[in-house]
Amino acid sequence: MDAHRRYGTRNHNPSEIGGKSLQPISTEDELDSELEKLARLQHRTKSDLVRDMLRKRIAVEKFRALRRQALPLAEAAGFEGTGARASRKAGAKQADHHGIH
Repeated sequence: MDAHRRYGTRNHNPSEIGGKSLQPISTEDELDSELEKLARLQHRTKSDLVRDMLRKRIAVEKFRALRRQALPLAEAAGFEGTGARASRKAGAKQADHHGIH
């Protein structure tokens, strides 16, 4: 039996089946094992965990893209300390302050 028949997705628009689409993914055995353990610990399904992780990762990537767009504008407007170089300097100053090398 093919995946479409097994999961009832053939000839269906995702919006017609509860707004969800099937996204088969491949994982290494070790990753699947870790996901299984986490799912048991949190009393959640692996699918629920993966959806949550994807949502968070997508949000992070959107933020990074916006930041990359905004940084040149902020620096052009005269805001100092907004770039990656300034962040590294600030981190180094903080490490020196705490005696970390």
